[in-house]
Amino acid sequence: FKQLIFIFRTLSVCIVVLTLVPRCSLSNDPPKGGNCTMNQTLPTAREVCKVAKAHAEQVLPRPGLLRYTPLLPTVWPPAQHTSLRVYGYSVRPAPTGMVLYVVRTPRVAVTLGIDNSRIMLQNVDLRKDRELEDLQPRSMEGPSGQELASAGDALVLAAATGRLGTDESRHIWSIYRRWRTANIVIAAHLVQEHECFFRWLDEDDHVRGHAADLR
Repeated sequence: FKQLIFIFRTLSVCIVVLTLVPRCSLSNDPPKGGNCTMNQTLPTAREVCKVAKAHAEQVLPRPGLLRYTPLLPTVWPPAQHTSLRVYGYSVRPAPTGMVLYVVRTPRVAVTLGIDNSRIMLQNVDLRKDRELEDLQPRSMEGPSGQELASAGDALVLAAATGRLGTDESRHIWSIYRRWRTANIVIAAHLVQEHECFFRWLDEDDHVRGHAADLR
């Protein structure tokens, strides 16, 4: 009988302790009580771009002849749940040789949202307005695929959370400036639709365009 009382008391203590331990949710909502560190897994920039390209290739014929932009924010500075957009431009080799290619419209724009670990399609738009057909030199000075992916990961985080740290800001600014220089025709064609972001890239210092200064 004494052993049963002991077991009952032990179970009662365990129940009380478990009740008092703060619980963590898998959502982005802050936990109620306690200090829980959430490890929310966001999709990578490569994963987001892969989804965007899959949708773009369903819209434009001959998808192998599309030149894609990296992820571009629809709002800058980023707010929480900022949408991201990828453009695919039609390209063809220039008759003048291998050092040039022709960038032209129509182009396809794929807009995506990030909700926790989910990539949500918001819009696929075949855009024929603002015609473009221009020669773009092939540049070896642009950022590598790995560098663009790294900067894109920082952009995904900023778009999902609405927060942009100084290190992430510097990294995005540096890599995207190099991409713009190497893809001047496409970048110039996009300035009107992403004016705030490209104006930030024009700054001499990324801090001038940091989220805290632009709000």
